[in-house]
Amino acid sequence: MAMERDDDRYARDDRDDRDRFDSRDLEDAKSKVKGPAIALMVTAVISLLGLAFSAFSYFVTMKSDFDAQRAKMDADPNMPAQTKQDMKGMMDTYEKIVTVALPVDWLIVIATSLVIFVGAMKMKNLSGSGWARAAAILAMIPCVSGCCLLGLPFGIWALMVLSNRDVKRAFAVTTSKSERIDDDYR
Repeated sequence: MAMERDDDRYARDDRDDRDRFDSRDLEDAKSKVKGPAIALMVTAVISLLGLAFSAFSYFVTMKSDFDAQRAKMDADPNMPAQTKQDMKGMMDTYEKIVTVALPVDWLIVIATSLVIFVGAMKMKNLSGSGWARAAAILAMIPCVSGCCLLGLPFGIWALMVLSNRDVKRAFAVTTSKSERIDDDYR
């Protein structure tokens, strides 16, 4: 008589769990992920709206704001000439850095916001746990998600829900169903 290994037993238990998973369980899992998924989508949209505001400022007001600060320094009678020169030199350097760094930051925010939004959609549909985890983690990283004030609590909430056993089972069931459907059409 062959001895059953622990991994075989766990694999069989997982298959049995999937077989016993019915539509009520699936709807329950969908209701659990709905809140954090929508919260992550809102975070991504707010990030993109913040980016639009930043781009507007960059193209419309940034140059005039820097010029206004330079004019304010020139008009200050209490500031020595050498200090004015040094301050304007620092302002020029800062302007060059900002002019290059902001568009790079925008690309990062656009990419992470898209990943967060797609991952949140996949989470809501129980169709991609990897995407959902990536979305939750990216939302929590300051200066990457574009909206870390919301991203941090919503990302933690999403990770807590994703670690729920029933939600994990729901992802496994929907993934195995989609794999079976894909196999039928190959």
